[in-house]
Amino acid sequence: MVNNGKELSPISFDGIKTILLDIMTDLDRFCRENNLRYSLAYGSLIGAVRHKGFIPWDDDIDILMPRKDYLFLLENYTHPFYEIKSQEKDWRFPLQYAKLCDIRTTSIDQYGNEFPVAVDIFILDGLSDSKRTAEKRVNAVKRLSRIWSSQLFTRHLRVKKEYGVGKNILIVASKAFHFFISESKLVKRILKFKQKYPIDESKYCASLTGWCTIYDSEKMLNYMEVPFEDKHFSIFEDYDYHLKIIFGDYLTLPPENERYNHGSKAYWI
Repeated sequence: MVNNGKELSPISFDGIKTILLDIMTDLDRFCRENNLRYSLAYGSLIGAVRHKGFIPWDDDIDILMPRKDYLFLLENYTHPFYEIKSQEKDWRFPLQYAKLCDIRTTSIDQYGNEFPVAVDIFILDGLSDSKRTAEKRVNAVKRLSRIWSSQLFTRHLRVKKEYGVGKNILIVASKAFHFFISESKLVKRILKFKQKYPIDESKYCASLTGWCTIYDSEKMLNYMEVPFEDKHFSIFEDYDYHLKIIFGDYLTLPPENERYNHGSKAYWI
């Protein structure tokens, strides 16, 4: 791969894992020093429980952090090579979760998205003590997020001669509609909305990105340490609760034709 006229050095699949493990090790160090809570999550949590490390075919690390702990991390974490990218820092950032990136790298996934190699940080937010209110808040975030996603898509649309009249009219109409919605204000509104109920004071919580699964907060706020490769990282004490809700039978290996990853191609820059 060439970038700005320079040939970039490719990073192997195992090399990506090594970088992720290094990022995660420093993140864990900072969390320990500052009594911050986090858990490996999703596929990374399956890896910790089932494989005591990465799922062999996986190429990322995901964690979940309570909002309060995440905001402290965001404000105070520094490193010469690692940088947190998030909407709190830049409303133009195209994801509703954060990434702790190795800024010496770049990677391109199977969809063409380009980011540095990074640990993905998902945030747990409180949803109140009422299940009905929790469900309403999740649905409200989903509606706001659909508008934001539409804006993000529209931002990159361009009228082109080869598209034809019909498609170009739709592009112009979409841009006209979104002209009256401030993307920066919408992002700030979504972030403020998510933070109304502190998780430590809420019976219910969720990571208000992607699945938006509603959890019992008390099952998501106790942690323990487990081996992960040659390190030890934090996971939920009741990891079975989290994993069964998301994946069902997570201990059984999937068929070989269902063993997916992000298909990322990574490079040193």
